[in-house]
Amino acid sequence: MAFRLKLYQHQIDGIEYGLNHKGWLLLDDQGLGKRVQMIYLAEMLKKNRDLEHCLIVCGVNGLKYNWFSEVYKFSDLSAKILGYDVNSKGKPVIKSVNDRIQELINPINEFFVITNIETLQSKEFAKAFKKSKNNFGMIVLDEAHKVKNSSSLAASTLLKLDAEYKIALTGTVITNKPDNLYVPLKWTGNTHTTKGMFDKMYNVYGGFNNHQVVGYKNLELLQELLASCSLRRLKEEVLDLPERIFEIQYVELDPKQRQFYNNIEKGIAEELDVLYSENGYVSLSQEMVVNMRLRQATAWPGILTTENIPSAKLDRLYELVGEILENHPDDKILIFSTFKSTTEGIRQKLQEFSPIICTGGMRDVDINTNIDKFKNDINSRVMVATWQKLGTGENFTAANYVIFVDTPWNDSDFKQACDRCYRIGQTKKTVVITLVSKDTYDERVQAILENKEILSNYIIDNVESEKLVQFNDICMDN
Repeated sequence: MAFRLKLYQHQIDGIEYGLNHKGWLLLDDQGLGKRVQMIYLAEMLKKNRDLEHCLIVCGVNGLKYNWFSEVYKFSDLSAKILGYDVNSKGKPVIKSVNDRIQELINPINEFFVITNIETLQSKEFAKAFKKSKNNFGMIVLDEAHKVKNSSSLAASTLLKLDAEYKIALTGTVITNKPDNLYVPLKWTGNTHTTKGMFDKMYNVYGGFNNHQVVGYKNLELLQELLASCSLRRLKEEVLDLPERIFEIQYVELDPKQRQFYNNIEKGIAEELDVLYSENGYVSLSQEMVVNMRLRQATAWPGILTTENIPSAKLDRLYELVGEILENHPDDKILIFSTFKSTTEGIRQKLQEFSPIICTGGMRDVDINTNIDKFKNDINSRVMVATWQKLGTGENFTAANYVIFVDTPWNDSDFKQACDRCYRIGQTKKTVVITLVSKDTYDERVQAILENKEILSNYIIDNVESEKLVQFNDICMDN
């Protein structure tokens, strides 16, 4: 096989696997070039098996631009983004879902057709796909773990999209629990059970009305099923990357911030009591919404009050950034937060370092401009972003420090964000620093991340640990 880009052996193996499997999952670790493997697999299928079109469905909206640019960068094939146009002022726009659907039906000249998962939230998309004058012999679902809710409209539409070759891509297929695997396995034709049967096979129920998942069973069977229809390689197995260090730095709240935090905690406890007395229970979503204020209080109290409350995290962040930039003049720093509002507090605190900001609500064209500046301008050394916006799909090997002011809720999103810098092309030691406020809700979130990592490591990579039994005795007893 001869391609424009010189491939690593694991990428060549991935293409060969795809030539011999029609419905499967590519579960490579983040940063191993899953998109490149799919581009060249499609190129081979076009050349040898007359593939006419390949549909790319992006689980994360912004990734459609990454796919588009990589197609033209790495191959001689053509691509179009459904709905992409330039308005009368010369600015790029994405047309409505109805316009995208009409484009899908009409003849398309380009080989790759790219859209996002939001487009599939229209019931008309599946109908348009079947009526399309274009023959899509291959469909790729990128960031497949984002389509984990089988009852969602997007998942329902996806399951109606058929092609000879169907590949689901993700480096973090388990985000919370084993049933996150159902949609990609069902869509690729590797399980024929209903969602209810799938849940009964792997979940243990208890709690309120015996409807709450309290544990898992038959995980060895799930491992075997996954191994039969997927390809999974880890970075440390196939690449010679520099060292990566994970570090948790604990900060103690300023007395004024501690009092502020305690008051919020007391108010939340009272609010949860009211919810329980009214309903007889408190749902997980309700608990997360109210406890979100505790996380905000540890990061930047300015989200919650106009009072001038200090932030121990932002004070420590300022010290860290200053030390890194002074002592490592060639290094760059990527800073993540969960909350868009917190990034404003970070911007104010770090204004002397001229941070670049990338968050939700910004135009895609502005995001792309800021990303290019951070990657290519030697004077732009600090980027602040929400992990929801830039924690997936982007390549930031220009940076080798990653700092989390607060972390995602689950291990998969945390790993995704960490790996923006630690991937093919990284030549420096990478340092990942997580700021955790001592004796606060931060520590509970950290424990949640560790438990979800244990479960994912066991199912996907067959990595056992003593903590697995402590996390869930049922996993090993059933």
